[in-house]
Amino acid sequence: MMEPTRLYELFVNELDLRACLLNDSDLPPFPGSKSSSFWQLHRIIDAAVQVSRGNVEVAETMLDELPSVAQALLCARLARLYLLSEKSTYNAYKGVSDLIEDLSLRRINRIRHRLNPMIAADHVLASRWAPALRLYLLSYFSDYEAEQLEWALQDIKACQEAGLDSDLVEWLHFSYLFARARQQHSLPKLISTLAEWKDFTSRCPIYGFGIEYFLEAVIALEYAGRFEESLHYLDEVLTAEPNNFESLLIKARIEKRIGRIEDCLQTCDIICSTWPEEFAGYCLRS
Repeated sequence: MMEPTRLYELFVNELDLRACLLNDSDLPPFPGSKSSSFWQLHRIIDAAVQVSRGNVEVAETMLDELPSVAQALLCARLARLYLLSEKSTYNAYKGVSDLIEDLSLRRINRIRHRLNPMIAADHVLASRWAPALRLYLLSYFSDYEAEQLEWALQDIKACQEAGLDSDLVEWLHFSYLFARARQQHSLPKLISTLAEWKDFTSRCPIYGFGIEYFLEAVIALEYAGRFEESLHYLDEVLTAEPNNFESLLIKARIEKRIGRIEDCLQTCDIICSTWPEEFAGYCLRS
């Protein structure tokens, strides 16, 4: 059986949680006895991994089955907020903000931590991942208060100081950069941030293509009357994901708007044949 101090090192310094959350890597099996308090912490982390993979009912069951002592852990609270984000980003964001404030006010009881390495690991992991989760949730907002952008900068710094992977911190930083561009209603800043994002994902494809960022630029360019640029970014999206319904719909709309009727009809044919139950393609084709 592993000593508690060794389990602390394993959970805090050796477990690659980033890979489990973002790269579909399996969470390593718990190396100790199920009677260990660290077993419950392992279950909480596993529940968070299940949320990241869309297995929300599995995650909810795992968290509900925790004993009351484990339910009170900071990481359990954080995992439940991650689960809540599947239903309400706003409420999850507010809850994570409250947790971060609680962590900042909570004095570290070093004697208790030495006596109970699991409690120490729980505190370290919650402090490490709460700012990361708040930054991640920020990317789903369309409007921001100045305070939220200030918090984002604090969260980036906290993630760096917590020793999170530099690429992960950079990925999270884009939540702030795009949020700032939205708040300022700055198309040039949005386009320049998208260019930086493309450079980043070419280096770190694990973080995905980011279709939502491209479509945001596409719609902003369309609104500004810069149709050719808008179509250029749509081509990039459709190269990455040829059957993206929203992208094809926007493409057909722009083509019709600028008089490329033949191109519009071809795009509508793709939409109608792929999604025959959707009326939008037929409406644009008429």
